[in-house]
Amino acid sequence: MSNNLYDSVRKYAKDNGKIIDFNDFECECIGGVYNIRVWNVDGLEKPDPNTLFSTYSDNDINKFIAEDLLRIKRNKLLTQSDFKAMPDYIHSSEEVKQAWVTYRQELRDLPSSSVPQLDTNDELTNVTWPTPPS
Repeated sequence: MSNNLYDSVRKYAKDNGKIIDFNDFECECIGGVYNIRVWNVDGLEKPDPNTLFSTYSDNDINKFIAEDLLRIKRNKLLTQSDFKAMPDYIHSSEEVKQAWVTYRQELRDLPSSSVPQLDTNDELTNVTWPTPPS
């Protein structure tokens, strides 16, 4: 995956304490010249595309994307198991209840306990996903 302006802008914002998405800015490339056409991010100066490309390597951006993909999948798994964490959900045993608590904590810990990477097909690798209790 080659360094692209969209992900470089997102990394720049994250490095400066902001989480942004496609609603906050628009990028364009005309005749090989990159530009950030729309910038709706309060409290953060609009970056220069050339500065971003010289600041962030392909490896930086790939790492950022891998971490982002990990969080997206992790959040989906947490959402899918939210009902198991409700105080009124009836588990078959206290052991099963605790297994769900442990599973969900392991999911929450993944960003700090994993070093996600992208393979040559831009698929997430190098993450050991916890197994949900049966």
